[in-house]
Amino acid sequence: MGKMISFPCAGDANGSAYLVTSPRHSDRVILMFHEFWGLNDYIKSEADSLSKELNVTVCAVDLYDGKVASVREDAQKYMQSLTQDRGNAIIEGAISFFPKRCTLRHDRLVHGRFLEPTGSFTRG
Repeated sequence: MGKMISFPCAGDANGSAYLVTSPRHSDRVILMFHEFWGLNDYIKSEADSLSKELNVTVCAVDLYDGKVASVREDAQKYMQSLTQDRGNAIIEGAISFFPKRCTLRHDRLVHGRFLEPTGSFTRG
């Protein structure tokens, strides 16, 4: 249902994400962040489901630059190699991918289906 996209971000390398566009025109966008393992098929499937269920565009951001772990040791290595600067550059690049008319609210931390309030910001 979705597709991989690439977008510019600060630094040498582009960022990437799995983008699922809402079938109905909507200015609502959810940025989804993968678990410990990386942007694997499970996270992509969850992005597909969330987009369909909520009728929004979902952008599952790849913080590991294409690396996906299948064993704990690799996942730990990928997580520990992610610098704060690179993570911020990827997230800012993902946000900049969307038109300014879109409002991105950072008020829910999505983990599976669990939502927890964490604060908010509006892009403008």
